[in-house]
Amino acid sequence: MKFSLLIVNYNTENYIKALLDSLLDQTMSKSDFEIIISNNVQNDKLEEMIESNNFRDVFNIKMVQIHDNIGFGRATNAAAEISIAKHLLIINPDILMTDKKYLDSMYSFILSNLNYGAISSKILNDNHHDGCEYYSYEFSEDFGYNNEICWFEGSLIFITKELFEKLEGFDNDFFMYCEDVDLCYRIRKQGFPLIKNSDLSVYHKGGSSEPNKDYAFYHRWYKSKILFMHKHYNANQFDSFIKSLERSLKIKKIRYIALGIFSKKYKHKVLKNQVMLDIIRETIDSSANCLY
Repeated sequence: MKFSLLIVNYNTENYIKALLDSLLDQTMSKSDFEIIISNNVQNDKLEEMIESNNFRDVFNIKMVQIHDNIGFGRATNAAAEISIAKHLLIINPDILMTDKKYLDSMYSFILSNLNYGAISSKILNDNHHDGCEYYSYEFSEDFGYNNEICWFEGSLIFITKELFEKLEGFDNDFFMYCEDVDLCYRIRKQGFPLIKNSDLSVYHKGGSSEPNKDYAFYHRWYKSKILFMHKHYNANQFDSFIKSLERSLKIKKIRYIALGIFSKKYKHKVLKNQVMLDIIRETIDSSANCLY
């Protein structure tokens, strides 16, 4: 078994069908990889989709039924626990394998880079923008990894099961968002490289599990960003960071409100700015425990 593909479902059954359809065309033998899906919803839609399309006749599919929505990281960890391959592929439901030789080519690449920490490839959206790698962590912090890849987008990450287990998987404190940033940072701290295979690419739709960008969405996202900083700054650094961020956001709020009179774009920025200020105020008033 070469790969264990780990997928988390949260009302994304149609995307998973499209992903599995794209996997049908892979040149890699279907016996060389398994598919493990953590079902973060409490209904039978996923199972019905798999059965109606006879995917079990082709793929080795395992299901992990989650009894509550426990978030992306925890659900991925649950899938990893029952995986049997040496190499894990953490992959979002809204990814499509557009290259029929992708898995075979990536496996050959991995064999040439066996001491890797994490590997990814080009991850292209509708505008052909590559969202694979980032050269700083949250809030432009690079922790000394200047001009180096700091993290890979969590929609597609290869990692050995051995290293994933050593790191204890994704940090359970992250419900959703920034768990990929945190994992890659901890990989780098272990001394392992993040390697991009720029010869390969996949298609990523993006935003499939949370199509509505409302207050609750931004609250989850920004809370995770600040949680990341709290975990990896010392107490003095975090205190200075949070106060500086509050001052900056208060200034931006005034400007966005004024500009929002003339442009709807800035009205949305007012919302995002207010969400961040609400989280910061709660953090300052009641301690950083509210982030966890």
